[in-house]
This record gives sequence, structure tokens and C-alpha cells, in this order.
Amino acid sequence: MTYVVSDLHGCYKSWLALLKEIHFTDEDEIYVLGDIIDRGPEPMLLLQDMMSRSNVYPIVGNHDFAAFLSLKFLTTELTDDSIKKMEENNEFERLFLWLSDGGQPTMQAFQKLSPEEQQDILEYFQEFSFYEEIELSNGKRFLLSHTGGDEICETRSLEEVPVDAFISGHIDYDRQYFSERIWVTGHTTTRTIPGAEPDRIYRNNNHMAIDCGCVFGGYLGAIRLEDGKEFYVENFDI
Repeated sequence: MTYVVSDLHGCYKSWLALLKEIHFTDEDEIYVLGDIIDRGPEPMLLLQDMMSRSNVYPIVGNHDFAAFLSLKFLTTELTDDSIKKMEENNEFERLFLWLSDGGQPTMQAFQKLSPEEQQDILEYFQEFSFYEEIELSNGKRFLLSHTGGDEICETRSLEEVPVDAFISGHIDYDRQYFSERIWVTGHTTTRTIPGAEPDRIYRNNNHMAIDCGCVFGGYLGAIRLEDGKEFYVENFDI
């Protein structure tokens, strides 16, 4: 079976509870649509668990992207040349913005890792994809991404879309972007989508919005693509 979940935000206990709820096995696959870390309490345990599973496929979100750049910056050896380059690239400002947007738990957990474990984490971030297109054996087609934007349309190749759109774009859920496939996204909590039931998966116009606000006290929602069954677990990390 094929499952999709999004916006875990360091909620490691909720992640484990979800895997138990869906009876996840080595024969299944699960796609994680970004914002895996930041805000929640155990981002490194979550990443390390995902790294250990060959059938978990991470897709990058805006928090993951910002964390990768900032953590890479924090592990850079300080020299006159490197400091000059950091200043030219506004990396100190970018670090501050990331920390002020929920990055503090991620940085603290990362600093507790050994140098080897830190390197493993940075290498794992580089394995994240920007989006995935999948077609199931029953012919159902899906586009999976953290988010999107107006740059994405049915007549344009996804390879031509700027990667920023998949990381931090804003989707109009009243608009149908695709006629023959369903677009599954996170990023926007369903409690903020007009007409959606708060903290429940939202379906409309060939959209599935699955960020059910776990880290904000909502639920961790997942969907099984073969039959559309929804699964929910409480936030066990508060």
C-alpha cells in the first residue's frame, strides 16, 4: 500500500503512532511531504528513524530547506575567507530567520549529535526530492509535493517550474490545476482553508490537502492512495 503524510514538524512520537495505526510494513511505501523538522521536540530522532527505512520517501519543505542551509552553515569551519563569504551570502541573517521560525529545537538536537551523525543528517537532506509523480497499478495518478503555486499547470512541464514554487508557493484550493491527476500537498493547515473541516484532510478540485496541524495541537493525518482511506493520530509530543 502507498501512504502519504506531511508536516511532521519533529513530532516523533506521533510519527511512530501513525506507523502503528496504518500497520506499516516493509511491503508498504510512505511519502512524507516536507516540513519534517522544526517546531516539534524530536526532529533528529524523526529524521534518523526515516533514514533507517528504505520505503520512506522524503520530499522537501520550506523548513527542511532552511534547516539544511543553516545546519550546513553551522558546521562550516570559520576562517577569514569563510566568514567573508557568509556575510556576502547573508547567511547570518538566514540563520536568524530560521531560528525565529521554529528552528531552535532542530539546531539544539543537531548539536547533540556526533560529527559523523551530523554528516549523515546533512547527506540525508540532499536525498529529498522536490516533488514526485506516481501512478498506481489501478491507473490512479498523483502529484506529491510540499506545496505549489501559479507556475504549476497542466500544460507546463514540472521540470520547468522553479523549485521555490514547490517549497514555499501558495496553492489556490478553489482552482483545479489538473484534470487527470490528484495533487497531494501539505504546508497549508486545513484549519486555514475556507470550507475545509479543521484538522481533517481536505479534498476538492482534484486536491488533497493533508496538513492537519499536528504540531499546533491538531492531528497527524495520512491518506492511503489506493482507496483514499484516511488515518488520524493525536499529537503525542505535546
